[in-house]
Amino acid sequence: MDSRSLFVASLSFLLCTLGVNSGPIGRCAQELDSTADAPALPGSFKPQCTDKGHYQLVQRHGSTGYGWCVDPSTGIKIEGTDVGPAQGDPECPACVTLLAKALDKILLGAYRPQCDQSGNFKRVQVSASTGLAWCADPQSGQKLTNPQRNDGTLRCDNANRKKRPAVGHCAQEVKATADAPSLPGAYTPQCTEKGHYQLIQRHGSSGYSWCVNPTTGVKIEGTDVAPGQGDPQCPACVALLAQANEKILLGAYRPQCDNAGVFKRVQFSASTGLAWCADPESGKQLTKPQRNDGTLKCDARKKRAAQGPCAQELEATAGTPALPGAFKPECTDKGNYKLIQHHSSTGYAWCVNPVTGVKVDGTEVAPGGDQPACPACIVQLAKATSGRLLGVYRPQCDSAGLYKPLQISASTGMAWCAETDTGKKIGDAQRWDGTLKC
Repeated sequence: MDSRSLFVASLSFLLCTLGVNSGPIGRCAQELDSTADAPALPGSFKPQCTDKGHYQLVQRHGSTGYGWCVDPSTGIKIEGTDVGPAQGDPECPACVTLLAKALDKILLGAYRPQCDQSGNFKRVQVSASTGLAWCADPQSGQKLTNPQRNDGTLRCDNANRKKRPAVGHCAQEVKATADAPSLPGAYTPQCTEKGHYQLIQRHGSSGYSWCVNPTTGVKIEGTDVAPGQGDPQCPACVALLAQANEKILLGAYRPQCDNAGVFKRVQFSASTGLAWCADPESGKQLTKPQRNDGTLKCDARKKRAAQGPCAQELEATAGTPALPGAFKPECTDKGNYKLIQHHSSTGYAWCVNPVTGVKVDGTEVAPGGDQPACPACIVQLAKATSGRLLGVYRPQCDSAGLYKPLQISASTGMAWCAETDTGKKIGDAQRWDGTLKC
């Protein structure tokens, strides 16, 4: 046997002895193995494992299509990394990304970074093979101190570390466009000290303000307020999420909000691993917490009351005596304004924006006439707001009911120019960064 063959044989024997070739033994494989004989419930989540049996860095729910990042050694979800169906892969923090690569290596003694629940590097990093410890930058993992023997005395307080920069999505967006020339009137998002989006955003040129999801920056439809009308009233879920984002407590509960800014029916705590059913408006717990294994369904609830702007308007004036002949708006089952409104006293009918209820001038029809012909944009908007599908594109219409030249999809983050009459796309869509001019 030559020296090369002897080396290969020796290495194969060593790897076999150490169990490297004994099949996947990570926690993910163990979890699947422990539940292999249990019947799978329809729509339940099943973790995806690597060849080594660890959790894949990006997990996807087969039924909903949503994806998110996890700690590849524990499978615990990294809060704020969710992406909807067809939105591509989420951007995972550097620490868990590096850990995923390290776990799939077969090099003995390879350094495996220690990550916190946000997916960032823990301040004190330790190499198990060398027994050395050092202070690290939470975002990049860069060494901030010289390695020393790990005797448990190393402290990485503010005196030993560089000031942590704001790293929320808002700060990342602003940083990514910092070198691009700013066009006159372009919108620039406002960020908190932690780098998240401020709950209320304002357009410096137009003076309009609106509520957003403070983690993603996605606008909450129907919250626009014109200049001089004060701050918009933001839904309870995104308001609570904004407060949670500014806390520095690890494991603090962060509510999960839908595109309308209300609480998702199933709420869970990443730190405790528990899930429960919640009231969409108040977030009040409706069921006892249980282990978050993807099987909890929150369908056995009281029917949620229509909370669209039309329903809210009627509710706000419910205790006020109605004047003779006064107009009363008509609402859909979802609480939005019906596309065509009728005045019961005069018999006139007209088209409105189904989200705001604002009348479209020039669409009035006298009693006994045909139904008013409503512009294409508000017709499409009425259809989009009538369904329950999350992420459905809602066109942006002007006061005349026409398509605005600039259209944006809140769910995909893409923007494009459109024909005002038909809404037909002009050119290619691009990622919305505030620079597209139509």
